[in-house]
Amino acid sequence: MTDPEEPGEGADRRRFYRVSARIPIRVRALEPGESAALACEIAASRASDGRGLADPALRAAFASLERKLDLVLALLDPSGERPLARADVRAVELSAAGVALEAPEDLDPGDEVLVELQLPSSPPHRVRAIAHPVPLVGPAGADKLRRAFAFDQISDEDRDAIVRFSHEVQRSELRERAGRGGPR
Repeated sequence: MTDPEEPGEGADRRRFYRVSARIPIRVRALEPGESAALACEIAASRASDGRGLADPALRAAFASLERKLDLVLALLDPSGERPLARADVRAVELSAAGVALEAPEDLDPGDEVLVELQLPSSPPHRVRAIAHPVPLVGPAGADKLRRAFAFDQISDEDRDAIVRFSHEVQRSELRERAGRGGPR
């Protein structure tokens, strides 16, 4: 279900659309001091990830090669971080401003987390962002808490990729409704 998140007056208006989806995502609490290093890494990733390449085929080839190298390195060093996989797929509500999902950890509002997710685009787009927990109104599960996180540090390219993904989900939902003869 999508909600309008457009600029406007009143506390109920949002800046971005929020969509429900099932995507690979991982959230982990950051250690004190880790945030600054990750913020620099996120900012530097724009220059080194191939997104600045003009040729889409070359950009896709680099992205594919990077995914394969990540997988090989994870297999060689199981103690290191592994790439996102099917085991990480979870139901989320996602917008370019943040994400809500089932999260077992109880975090304080001042805590910082690293959010890693993979958007099912072609090629798949990996997003890394530093975020903080925000209040969420809604039911909590018995064994897990539903948590919301607002993005603090996210590259413009990653935010734009989330917006594109949100628009794709919205278009798909509208086509489904039109196909069933429902309201547009």
